[in-house]
Amino acid sequence: MIYRQTRIGKDGKPFELFKLRTMADGVVTRPWLRRTGLDELPQLWNVLRGEMALFGPRPEMPEWDLFYFLTIDSWYERYRVKPGILGLAQVYGTVRNGDRYHLRCKDEQTMFDLEQVERWQTLRGRIGVIVEILFHLPAAIRRGQLSERKRHEPSTSAVRTVPEQPAPYGPEPDPDCSSLWPVNRNRSSSTLLA
Repeated sequence: MIYRQTRIGKDGKPFELFKLRTMADGVVTRPWLRRTGLDELPQLWNVLRGEMALFGPRPEMPEWDLFYFLTIDSWYERYRVKPGILGLAQVYGTVRNGDRYHLRCKDEQTMFDLEQVERWQTLRGRIGVIVEILFHLPAAIRRGQLSERKRHEPSTSAVRTVPEQPAPYGPEPDPDCSSLWPVNRNRSSSTLLA
């Protein structure tokens, strides 16, 4: 039921992430665990081992991390902090489907991650991030994957000019990531990455 998966952590170092198994042969077998995020609970062991924090950008698998490192400006800034179980990107709408790996959608997630990394540098910023995440967490859990999602305003892209990569699985990618970002926080990558 618990399995390990290699992910990339602070300073770009790999570590073994623990998760509850919720899929078999590409089929979700425990949807309520995934919808509520309870499949992430074993990562508390990663927190106790010092590999992760409770709050931080979600860690990526090595092959995806390398791709994003090579294609998204400032991706490496995420390495300044430990990856976390909870992050701003998660409470503002990341869903678990093929769209979340689409390059433009990952750019949107990176904006939230970089905001969190920057705010994490001061005590006041840390407290603000924690309060913001905890405030929006119940709605994010209720929303799960099944809700109607509000469209967001497109942002200025931080993605380098490279050919689009198809999603590794799942439905055709959502070209404007509307399935990922139900809340319009009026973020702009130009302000976060400047």
